[in-house]
Amino acid sequence: MRLSGKVVLVTGAGSGIGHAAALAFGEAGARVMAVDIDADAAAQTAATISARGAEAAFHRADVASEPAVQRAVGECLRVFGALDCAFNNAGVGVPQAVLAESEEASLADVLRVNVQGVWACMKHELRHMRGTGSGVIVNTASALALRPRARLSLYGASKAAVVHLTRVAAAENADRGIRVNAVCPGPIMTPMLEKLPEGRLTEIAAGVPMGRLGSSTDISAAVVWLCTDAASYITGAMLPVDGGETA
Repeated sequence: MRLSGKVVLVTGAGSGIGHAAALAFGEAGARVMAVDIDADAAAQTAATISARGAEAAFHRADVASEPAVQRAVGECLRVFGALDCAFNNAGVGVPQAVLAESEEASLADVLRVNVQGVWACMKHELRHMRGTGSGVIVNTASALALRPRARLSLYGASKAAVVHLTRVAAAENADRGIRVNAVCPGPIMTPMLEKLPEGRLTEIAAGVPMGRLGSSTDISAAVVWLCTDAASYITGAMLPVDGGETA
C-alpha cells in the first residue's frame, strides 16, 4: 500500500470519498493534487495532507468543463512535474424519482458532471500517461450501475456510463502500461447520505448484507490499493465496495 514519490490527482477532494482518498494517498507516501469545485475545501484537504508530512497542493476546477480539467492536469504537471495516478471521483446526485416523473434538468446535471466530467478527466490524464508509458486511473462508479434500483434511474445511468468509459479506456491503453479501473461504492456515509433522516439511514443499512453503511475510508483503501503495484495485473475491473449488496 505504498506509493512513495508518486503524484496523484484527486477530483472531488474537498469532501467525502475524495477527501478520504486524498488523505490516504498522502499517508501512502504520494504527492497529492487536490482538485475540487470548492477551492476552500480543496485547500483544507491539501493543508491537512501537508500537516501530516506529505506534499500536497490544490486547484479549483469544475470537472464538467473540459478546459478547466485540462488546466487542472496542467497545474499538477507544473507543480509536481508528473502525473502517475488519478482518482476521478467528483460527482453529483439528483433527486430520486421514478423514471416517468424524472426531469430533463436533472438528467442534464448528472450527465454533465458524472459522465462528461469523467470523460474530460480521463481524456487529459491519458494524453499525458500515453506519452510516459505508465499510469493508473481509478474512477468512481456505483453499485447502482451494477444493480439498478427504482427511483434512481438517472444517477444509476450516469454511473453505468462511467463503467463503460472505464472498460473502454482500460482496453485501449492496456498495451501502453496504463491501468484503468473503477470502484463501485454501495451506501456510504458521505455528505449526500448524511442529509437523510436517521430512520431512512437505518432502513438502508438493514438492506446491506453486512448490516452497516460503508465509510469513506472503506472506499479510499480500495482506491489506493488499485493504484499500487499489488494490483499490477488488474485493469478494466469494476470493484464493488458495497458490503455485499451486489452479491
